[in-house]
Amino acid sequence: MHPPAVALTDDLILQSQSSCWQRLLLIGGLYIALWNLVYFSAAVLDVLNFSLVSLWFPAAGLSFFVLLELGWMGALLYLASLMVNDGLLWLLDPNRVLLPLEWQLARWVMPIIAYAAFALPLRERVTCLRSFACARSSALFCAAALGASTLAALGGTFRVVYSGRGSLEQAAVIFRSWLVGDLIGILAITPLLLFLLQPSLHHYLQQGQGSYSLGIRWLGQVRFNRQALLDGLLIVAALLALFAIPWSLGLDRHFPFAALLLLLPLIWITLRNGLRGAVLGMAAIDAGLVLLIVVLGLYDDAFQYQLVMIAIACTGLFLGSTVEARNQALAAVQTHAEQLAREVAAKTQDLQAINQDLTQKESYLRALVGNAPVDIGQFDAQGRCCYLNAAGCVLTACTADTALGRSFLDFVHPEHRDYVDFMWQIDRGALTPKAHVLEFRLDGSDLWVTAYWINVMKQAGPALSGSIIILTDITEQRRKDAHIWIQAHYDALTDLPNRSLFRERFDQSLHRSQRSHRPVALLGVDLDGFKAINDTLGHAGGDELLQQVAARLTARMRDSDTVARIGGDEFAVILSEVADQNAAVQVAEDLVARLAKPFVLQNGVGGISASVGVVMYPAHATTTETLIQYADQAMYAAKNAGKNQVVVWRPSL
Repeated sequence: MHPPAVALTDDLILQSQSSCWQRLLLIGGLYIALWNLVYFSAAVLDVLNFSLVSLWFPAAGLSFFVLLELGWMGALLYLASLMVNDGLLWLLDPNRVLLPLEWQLARWVMPIIAYAAFALPLRERVTCLRSFACARSSALFCAAALGASTLAALGGTFRVVYSGRGSLEQAAVIFRSWLVGDLIGILAITPLLLFLLQPSLHHYLQQGQGSYSLGIRWLGQVRFNRQALLDGLLIVAALLALFAIPWSLGLDRHFPFAALLLLLPLIWITLRNGLRGAVLGMAAIDAGLVLLIVVLGLYDDAFQYQLVMIAIACTGLFLGSTVEARNQALAAVQTHAEQLAREVAAKTQDLQAINQDLTQKESYLRALVGNAPVDIGQFDAQGRCCYLNAAGCVLTACTADTALGRSFLDFVHPEHRDYVDFMWQIDRGALTPKAHVLEFRLDGSDLWVTAYWINVMKQAGPALSGSIIILTDITEQRRKDAHIWIQAHYDALTDLPNRSLFRERFDQSLHRSQRSHRPVALLGVDLDGFKAINDTLGHAGGDELLQQVAARLTARMRDSDTVARIGGDEFAVILSEVADQNAAVQVAEDLVARLAKPFVLQNGVGGISASVGVVMYPAHATTTETLIQYADQAMYAAKNAGKNQVVVWRPSL
C-alpha cells in the first residue's frame, strides 16, 4: 500500500499526463482541419492546370511550422493530415483513380521526410520569431526552406511521373512549380505562424489554458491601431496600383518584375514595426499577389510572379532581422543608459547623504566604540596602547589610565608572548589594511581571546600609523569545542577512542613505523559469551562489564599503545614499535588470560573469554584497510577454532 501522499502524487501525475494528451489531441484535430482547409483553398487558386501544384502552397508553411514547434509529434500530425486529405479527395470524387499502395505510401512519407530532414535540425536554432533577429538564423531558415522544398519537389515529381499521373516531358515544369510553390509557402507562412500562433500554442501546451489574451498581447506589439490600418491600406494601394496602372494605360502586357516595387511599402512597414511588421507585410503582399494574379488570369507570367514573391519574402525576413537587431541594440543601449542614469542619481544621493551625516555618524561611532560589549583598543606604530574602551578594561583587568602607554605584549600571557610577537612583527609589515586574527591567553588569567587587528597606514605613504585591535572572549567556546571533539572521538561508555580516532592513530603509527623501521601490531579483540551476560544480568550488567574490560585492556598497555572500542563487544589494540611478532602474540595471550578471569558486577559475577586476531605491519600488509581486514579474519579464525585463544593471520585464512 502506498501512503496517501504518494498515491495523491501519482494521481496528479496521471491526471497531468492525461490532460497533456487531451491538449495534444485537440491541437492535432485543429491542425488537420486547418491543413486541409488551406490545401483546398490553394487548389481553388490553382493557376498551372495541374492538380498537384499551384502558385503557392500555404500548407507547406503550416507543415514546416508544426515540425519546428512539435518535432516528431508534428511529423505524425502531418502524416495524419495527408491521410485525411486523401479520404476527403475520395469523398469529393468517388470515381477518382486510387494510386497503388506503394505510391500512396510514397505520397505520405516523402514530404514528411523532406520537411523533417531540414526542419528538425533547424528546430534547435529557430525556436520562435525572436530567433530571426539574428541574420544568421534568417539565412539558416531560408536555406532550410529551400532544401526542404527541393527535396519534397524531387520526391513529388518522381512519384507523379513514375506513378503515371504525369508525363516525363512535364517533369521539369512539375519540379519547378512544386519547388517554388512550397518555398513561397514556407517563407511566407511559417514566420507568420511563429508570430501569431506559437506563443499561444506553447502556453496552452505548458499550462493547459487557452491563451487568447497572450496572442492578442503579442499582436498588440505591432500596434494594431491607426498605424496598422495605414500600413494595410498602403499594401492594398500598392497592389492595386501595380496592376491598375498598366490597365489604365491600355497596356496589353503586365510587367511581373515591376512587382518588386512592392518592396518599398514593405521596407516602410518594417522600419516602423520591426520584424513582426515585416512578417505580416510580406505575408499580406504575397497573398495579395496570388489573389490578383488569379483574378486577372495572369497565368503566363505566373513563374515570374513566383520569383517576385520569393524575393519579397526573403527581403522581408533579412530586412526584418536587421531592423529587429538594431531595435534590440537601441533598446539595450537605452536601457543601459537609463540604468546608468539611475545609478548615477543614486550614487549622488548617497554621497550627499554621507556628507550630511558624517558628523552625526562620527559621534555615533564614538559612543558605539566606547560602550561596545567587546574589547576595542588602539595602538601606535610601536605597539603602545593609545586607547582602551570600557569592555577592554574589564577583560584585561586594568583601568584606562594604567593601560595607556603599555605594550601590546604586556597584555599577553607569558607562554604565548613569543608566538604573538612573531605574528605581530609579520602582520604589522603588511602594506594593505587587512584584518589579522590570532588566538591567545591574556596575562594574569586563563581567559582565551581572539584578537582581530587591522593596520592603519599614514595618508602620506605606506608607513604604519598604528593598529586597531578587537578582543573577544572565547574561553567558553574553546571548552565547548574540546568537549565536542571528545564526544566525536571517544566512546561514551568506556572512555576509549572510538572507531574514528582508532583509524587516525593507526595511520599515525604506520607513518612512524615507516620512519623508524619498527613493526606495528594490530590486535582484533572480540568478547566470547557477551550476549549471555546481557541476557542474564541485563544491559546495565553488560555495560558495566564492558567498562571493566576496557580497564583491564588499558592497564596492560603502554602509553604509546592505543586501546579502542570498535563496536558493541569488539575492541582493537595498536602496539606501536613492537619488537617482533612473538612479542605481539605474548601481549595478545596476556590479554586473553586477563579477560578470562571472572568479572565482579553489581548484579552478579560474569564470565567471558576473548578471541584475538594478530596482524603485523609491514610483514602481513602495508595498507590500513588490508591490515584491519586481516585482523578481523584472524579474530574470526580464533572464534571458529574454539574461542579463548590467539590466532596470527596467515595467507591460508
